[in-house]
Amino acid sequence: MICSFIHQGLTLATRPDFALTKKGRVVKLLDAKYRDLWERSLPAKMLYQLAIYAVSGIGDKTATILYPTLSDIPTTAKININDPISCRNIASVIL
Repeated sequence: MICSFIHQGLTLATRPDFALTKKGRVVKLLDAKYRDLWERSLPAKMLYQLAIYAVSGIGDKTATILYPTLSDIPTTAKININDPISCRNIASVIL
């Protein structure tokens, strides 16, 4: 499964690292990042990539990042993606 998005005038094709399925249907898209997101911030192009996965209509309208951390206490954060016209939540990225 390949998703495309435009970043700084370039069309980029990307593929999630994992797709969880249930009864043959994709229910969640996951992407692995090999950096501690609490030590080093998430670059914009990575966030764009995950936002595309979330709004693609594949699965449950979320994209989840799997990443290592040195923290003793895991932290979860959620970025809501809102429709620019209605301001309704249309998808989410889970960190």
